[in-house]
Amino acid sequence: MKILITGCSGYVGRAALDHLQAHGHEIRAIDLTDPEIPGIDFRTADLMEAQSLNEHCTGVDAILHLAGIPGPALPATDLFALNCAGTFNVYNAAANTGVSRVVVASSIHAMGFFFGPKPFELSQLPVQEDHPKFTTDSYSFSKQITEEVGDYFWRRDGITSASLRFGAGWHNPQLSREDEIAAYVAAKERAKYLATLPPDTSAALIEKAQTTFDQLRGDRAFEGNTSYVKALSDPDLKLMWMKHTFFSYVDLADACQAMERGLTANFTGSHPLFVVHANNILNQDAVQLARLFYPALVDRAVLSGAQSFLSGQRAAK
Repeated sequence: MKILITGCSGYVGRAALDHLQAHGHEIRAIDLTDPEIPGIDFRTADLMEAQSLNEHCTGVDAILHLAGIPGPALPATDLFALNCAGTFNVYNAAANTGVSRVVVASSIHAMGFFFGPKPFELSQLPVQEDHPKFTTDSYSFSKQITEEVGDYFWRRDGITSASLRFGAGWHNPQLSREDEIAAYVAAKERAKYLATLPPDTSAALIEKAQTTFDQLRGDRAFEGNTSYVKALSDPDLKLMWMKHTFFSYVDLADACQAMERGLTANFTGSHPLFVVHANNILNQDAVQLARLFYPALVDRAVLSGAQSFLSGQRAAK
């Protein structure tokens, strides 16, 4: 299969490129920076230059669209322009050139549960792709719109698409920093400790952390900067981070396999799909974690072992 990859020079883009090339696919790749990988047809391109995309899409069988801003660090207008208008331009070029399959990097944040200044409650565990969204920050909203762009081009042009909602953390131990590992270990031990406390005591500690986390969100501290990562390194706040990303993560190799399946599998329509590891990021008992962090849902949730709180069953099909 001849595949066009956008955003080929990023962390995920390079991994996807290597994976697809190793599995025999012919690669055309576009980005602002040359990844300098032998054997590919690389072209410098800007997604905001819509007309040029027609040329780059001509002659390919499918498109893997990975270019975009992966968080809220940029000003909202810049982020929205690239993530939303850029995605529209890619789909439109696909329609103009007869490409009928597009796979897009979405995010679990398309639901709006993490960054948004307006909190909301989940209605189910494990969470399915059709769970209602409530996006109140620019990044999450951009991912919601990205998915809806896919819906639009399915209705209008019959372009089949998969919007892959990747888990919150890319698991690659070789690239993990010591401070990230330390913060993870501290949060894991903190969760174990909370589980040993009387329910009222653990609930009070978690409520305190939730209040601090909600204050950060309400102040929109996550928008326009990346310093929030360090601000959430405290074990209790790290657990709030994990709670609001559903204790999810994804192995990079598994993500690459999901991208290839999205490009090659026999299906039609426009579909959001959770791409997450089957286990939660703490690898701890799911019922115990749910009782601590999602107490309103635990008694009607169907959970077992250390499973994830996001359902990956649809993507597995």
